[in-house]
Amino acid sequence: MVESKKGRAFNQLASLIYPSGLVCLSCKSEIGTENLREESLCLKCLKSLPYIREERCTVCLDMRVISKKVCANCASRVPCFDKLYAPFYYSGAVKQMVLNYKDGETYLSDYIAKYLALHFNAQSVNADILAFVPASKKAVLARGFNHMELIAKALAPLINLPLIEPLIKINHAKAEQKRLSRLQRTENIKDSFLINPDSPKELIESKTVLLIDDVVTTTATINECSRVLLNNGASLVLVLAFARHASKIREI
Repeated sequence: MVESKKGRAFNQLASLIYPSGLVCLSCKSEIGTENLREESLCLKCLKSLPYIREERCTVCLDMRVISKKVCANCASRVPCFDKLYAPFYYSGAVKQMVLNYKDGETYLSDYIAKYLALHFNAQSVNADILAFVPASKKAVLARGFNHMELIAKALAPLINLPLIEPLIKINHAKAEQKRLSRLQRTENIKDSFLINPDSPKELIESKTVLLIDDVVTTTATINECSRVLLNNGASLVLVLAFARHASKIREI
C-alpha cells in the first residue's frame, strides 16, 4: 500500500515526539531497552498515557454528557469558545510531565508541543492564528519563565500557524482557582484578561484563533480569554489543551 503524503507527514511528526533518551520523561527512571529509549518513556509510563477515548461533551470535553452529546453546563450557558480539543486526561504520566515542566524542566515544552501538534493534525483543526493563555507578570517572575509562551513557540512551526500575543493577564483574581467551585472560578477570573496594547487588533479581526492551554479544569479561564478575543474582533475561538481535568468540580 502506497502511503499518502498526509500519512507520511503525520508519521514524520509522530517520530519527532520520541527522540532517544536514557531517562523517562515522566518518572525519571532509567530506560533499559533501545526501543523504549526512542520513545523517552519507560514501559509503565508509556502504557499509562491517559488518552481521552470515552464519549464526552462535544464542546468542552466534560464527562457529564446529558443530551445531544452536550453537557449540562454547555447546554445551559453556551461557552464563548467554539470547541475544546485535548488528547489526554490530567493524570498519570501526563500529570507528572506537567508538574515537572512547571517546576522548571523547560525542555518539556518541546514534548508537550509535539503532542499538541499530533492532536491538532489528527482532529483536522482549522485555524488562522495561534495564541496562548497568558500568565501574569507576577506568575512569570515566580516561576522564572512563561510556561505557555514556550509551548506556543515550539508548537507554531509544527502546525504552520503564525503566533501572536493578543492577551495579557492582570493580577485580578482574588483567590486560587483550584480552591473554588465552578461558578466561583468564573467570577474569580472575570476581567483578568485584557487585549495586549502591543498587539494590533487587526491581527485577530475576522480570524479563527487557536488558543492553547496546558490543563483545562472547569473552562473558566479559556472561556474568559475567548470572550475577550471575540469582543475584540475574532470570528471564532478554538481551544487546544494538553490535558482535560477528569475530576468533578463543585457546582456551587
